[in-house]
Amino acid sequence: FSSIPSSHRHYNLSFRDQTTNILYLPIVALYSKPENHTITQISNILENSLSKILFFYYPFAGRIKDNKYVDCSDIVGAEYFKVQVNCQMSEILTNPYNDAIEIVFPQNLPWSDSLSKERSSLLVVRLSHFDCGGVVVGICLSHKIVDGYSAFKALFFSPIDNPPHMPNVVPDPQRCVSRMYNFSSSSLFKLKDIVSTNSQIQNQSLIEVATSLLHKCGVDVSMAKLGVFKPTILFHVMNLLPLFHSTQWEMLIVSLAQ
Repeated sequence: FSSIPSSHRHYNLSFRDQTTNILYLPIVALYSKPENHTITQISNILENSLSKILFFYYPFAGRIKDNKYVDCSDIVGAEYFKVQVNCQMSEILTNPYNDAIEIVFPQNLPWSDSLSKERSSLLVVRLSHFDCGGVVVGICLSHKIVDGYSAFKALFFSPIDNPPHMPNVVPDPQRCVSRMYNFSSSSLFKLKDIVSTNSQIQNQSLIEVATSLLHKCGVDVSMAKLGVFKPTILFHVMNLLPLFHSTQWEMLIVSLAQ
């Protein structure tokens, strides 16, 4: 991998990072049999890409010391494995919740038993080659130095010398709906009182009440059109990083209270 600049050998952890549990973000990508590349070529491409990424995301190549900083010296680095898996990829796809998933994320790698050890790698990548020719890229990033946003930025990092072509993706207007709804505070409090009176769930937040109402209406419309109930999911996407400095102590107090 690329050498870490001397000015970046230490990456100090913030107070919040120091109080964060040592967890790992597991990410896996499955690909069908490549038509124009051998497994050796794919491995070389992946290694080269990791080297370029680590030059910019240098803390990924370090080790946490004393829960205060990340040591990014050249004697350590990210871990990369290439393995042959003697089974079909379909075994993973058809049984994602049984022990077969351990083929993608083995239990003896840093995101399991050695979480508390300072020598644990902050980034581990595994390239698995299946008998059918398919390949799986398994990635684990330490949550102490990365969140969902930064993990996404790193995984979709575009090298300056070879930027990929990114075609414009236009959502299908028949499948995507965009709406804006305004709820007054008084209406939300009334709705909250109704929910509390007719439900065993108490102390719902106003966000939960509004979200539940929107979800219920969406499910009702879907059932009216299709005649059957289909599993659905509704979630919020939020960027909390800009709010961190103004809410640090409030977040800490809530965390300790819980």
